[in-house]
Amino acid sequence: NNPVVSPFLNGATTSQSVSFGFGLATTGANGTGELGSFVPGLGQQVDFFIADRLQADLPADDEALYILWAGSNDYFLPDAEPAQIVGNIQTELESLYGIGARDFLVVNLADSGQIPEANNPNLTVSPEELTTLSQTHNSLLASTVDELEDTLVGSEITILDANSLLDDVFAEPAAFGLTNVTEPFLDPQTFTPTVGADPDDFFFFDTLHPTAVGHQILSDFALETLGIEADL
Repeated sequence: NNPVVSPFLNGATTSQSVSFGFGLATTGANGTGELGSFVPGLGQQVDFFIADRLQADLPADDEALYILWAGSNDYFLPDAEPAQIVGNIQTELESLYGIGARDFLVVNLADSGQIPEANNPNLTVSPEELTTLSQTHNSLLASTVDELEDTLVGSEITILDANSLLDDVFAEPAAFGLTNVTEPFLDPQTFTPTVGADPDDFFFFDTLHPTAVGHQILSDFALETLGIEADL
């Protein structure tokens, strides 16, 4: 038997917000890379949540917000199929709906061809291909959400258009208080900070993930999309 990740939630989802995010996760059961079989993908993460609710003998809170953001890691793999990847997200939305969830925020993909990781020489997919895959993914995701809002009665599914936001950030970084949106703050070879640089000037902390400022930009946009005023 292979070792597996077990969350040991013990009813935590009944009393608090829980993040099920794992680095390198795909929209499927597992993650990517050499240790991908140990990484719970979005499918397993949803299963963890459902198992915890069933253990507590409670449905999902129908007044909570359920955020699903996955897909980028899938497209760094060879032969990625947008229909399958969006299909995974659809299945996971339906599973959450089945346990009682009703309010969802689903994040689409920024142009993966523009992020620093797209220039990784070890990738088997080109930046141009990543751009095309991102566009196809977002189109399929939009049409899938439209269909689900008809079939999942009483649900509210909002798409967070991270793609448009990042397009704006890349086009006018100064408008967001940034000076560098093409390079990571950490040197991708040494994983050390760029000498003399301020991370608050960068959108990307490493080749994949935003800096604290980048996360703030995303969270502000999410609140705006949901019509929520930030209480800061």
